Amino acid sequence: MPVCFHELPDETDQEHIKRKTEAVPGNQFIIPGENNIDLSQITHDLEQTGYVLVSAARQRRTNNRQPYNMIRFFFILPDYIYQSTDNQSFRSTCRSMLQLIARDAMWRVRAYRNQYFIYGT
Repeated sequence: MPVCFHELPDETDQEHIKRKTEAVPGNQFIIPGENNIDLSQITHDLEQTGYVLVSAARQRRTNNRQPYNMIRFFFILPDYIYQSTDNQSFRSTCRSMLQLIARDAMWRVRAYRNQYFIYGT
């Protein structure tokens, strides 16, 4: 995996059950399989509205015993960037990976808008 991803521990059986039974607040605004969806400009569009890509994380999961990688990209407004998260080289690599994934794996991309995110829930 590229160096821009923070590696999370593999999902445990207990985490899998919790994830499936406890929904994360947010509404899905990109639905897999819909026609005429193009995410190739998602980083540009988010940056144009003021958001900054600050991080990405990868976790290995299984679905019906089939392993897959869950990758999350984190965007925040510039006012909330801490000194330690303002790494332009790291962000540039993450941005390139998101563009590649959005271009090459369109049929599997899902996106959610979350009002807030509480770590661990």
